[in-house]
Amino acid sequence: MHTYDFHFNENRMSGYYLKITNAGFESLAINDSHGTDMRKYYLMLYVSKGKGTLYINDSTFRLEQHAVFLIPPDTSYEHRADEKDPWILYWVGFQCKDPSTILRELKYTPKQPFFYCNDRIEDIIVQIYYEMRRIDCNYLLLDSYLLLIFSKIIQSRKSGGFLIQGDNLQKACTYISSHIHEKLKVGTVAKESCGINVSQLYRIFMNKLGMSPHKYIQLAKIEKACELIRYTDMSFHDIAQFMGYEYDSQFFQVFKQQMLVTPSEYRSKMSEEPNNNEFINGIFRIASKSGDYSGSKD
Repeated sequence: MHTYDFHFNENRMSGYYLKITNAGFESLAINDSHGTDMRKYYLMLYVSKGKGTLYINDSTFRLEQHAVFLIPPDTSYEHRADEKDPWILYWVGFQCKDPSTILRELKYTPKQPFFYCNDRIEDIIVQIYYEMRRIDCNYLLLDSYLLLIFSKIIQSRKSGGFLIQGDNLQKACTYISSHIHEKLKVGTVAKESCGINVSQLYRIFMNKLGMSPHKYIQLAKIEKACELIRYTDMSFHDIAQFMGYEYDSQFFQVFKQQMLVTPSEYRSKMSEEPNNNEFINGIFRIASKSGDYSGSKD
């Protein structure tokens, strides 16, 4: 189990209609559970991957990828990862002076404390997590992130759908993003996201993005790893495991190949210039132009 959680203290939250208390994420093992818990604030959890069970209000709910479940204050609950496909969870805790409007718009009820969201909201929660850790944290920005999550859930419920259909490139990219923590194979992406073969997916990526699906997956994984290196104190081993690499050496090799520096060099550079995006943007521009036009399809 790998858990990363950041909390605000009370005196940093005063004066706001919405008060974010904490944000974090974790990758759980088979049947993992923290046991029965209860919070003094609302806790919204998003299932990024896998399955699990929520026990709340004397009811049991089986939930899977893209589910969002909301735990009210002073409510006893437990969540447990699936015995075959354990979930990865992202969460944000918040307080609200008048939650009735938000709960009504979300169509939340104690008998149905969960909903499914068309849009992946884990990236927004990660941004909240990063912003909270900044010395010069922008509280208004945090509020806007939380409101954005609410709006995405509300729009998703109005659409009545699960995943909105799009073209095959969009479907493939969404699938890759949703399964970024797994050991992805191009054949699996092609079949599961679009129902097409590897050659067809390869042509789509080359025509529209100028890179192969394999290259895109590598860059997407390394971009996410860069965020974890830059904004968390996770070890390189934990990052490699979290991003679905079987061996640390494989992660180091791909990172150096794509970023032109080692993970250690990257973290050192970012700690020297924490507010400078030029370094990372420049490297990604180089990496995106630098290769894998060789036709690698898996």
